[in-house]
Amino acid sequence: MYSRMAQILALHRGEFGRAALLKLHSGLLPHAHSEAHIVWWLAGTPVEGQVGSHLWRSVDHEAVGINPYEPHDLRIAGDRPAVCLALYISQDWLARRSAASTQSFRFHTPFLKIDPRLRNASLDFLNALLDEHCTLIVREQRIEQMIDAAVDASITGARPVAEFLTPASLDFRIRRALVFMREHIDARIPVDVLARQVGLSRPHLFAMFREQLNTPPQIYWNALRLDAAINRLMQGDESLTLIAQDLGFSASSNFSRFFRDHTGVTPREYRRAAHEKIALSTSPL
Repeated sequence: MYSRMAQILALHRGEFGRAALLKLHSGLLPHAHSEAHIVWWLAGTPVEGQVGSHLWRSVDHEAVGINPYEPHDLRIAGDRPAVCLALYISQDWLARRSAASTQSFRFHTPFLKIDPRLRNASLDFLNALLDEHCTLIVREQRIEQMIDAAVDASITGARPVAEFLTPASLDFRIRRALVFMREHIDARIPVDVLARQVGLSRPHLFAMFREQLNTPPQIYWNALRLDAAINRLMQGDESLTLIAQDLGFSASSNFSRFFRDHTGVTPREYRRAAHEKIALSTSPL
């Protein structure tokens, strides 16, 4: 069954977050990431997806930018695989860069025009990602250049939008909901119960999540589970059964299905690629 699932052709993790070159055979269910997310379609069958209220289709001259916790999915339009470059940019890393710059790192539109600057920056990073002799310093430089070009591309011609609320400025009931979610990452608790825990009705909770976090509560909760799963897969060799149990899955097969539906690859494939690339990235410069 998994023979036609996505294959990770290259994976790199750094201070910025992580980047993956993916060969996708099937689409992804609606989901979100805690990181800012950029996807470039490079070759193969065209793909399309929903980003918030926007429909994005793969074209040579456009990439897609997705803000943290923004719901999105991906569909493949044929039987042949698609090759995509996916970038996941840490909010902490972006915050540090924002503190030293007047530039906003929020995507003002999901449609990123691939101008000559962004195309060259993307190709430079892709070459660095695939070059096993490339140093971490060079990879990080290429990443920064590519992210700067992508953010500039999202701002060009776009209407300014409100920035994300910082944790301290979120409504206190939403802050309580986020704490509850993190403390119960292993539980399958109905959203109605979550709403009662923070003193809200279910519709009001949904409305406040969408207004302040741009995502519904279930997708946010799943993003927390996905983050925890990825961190454990990249850091160690724990059994998939143990990880599944700790994240509230009744069987490792259910965990594998969840992970595959949100990333395109199985947990086993992700860990294999992560460990291979980590070993390469931490070799002497």
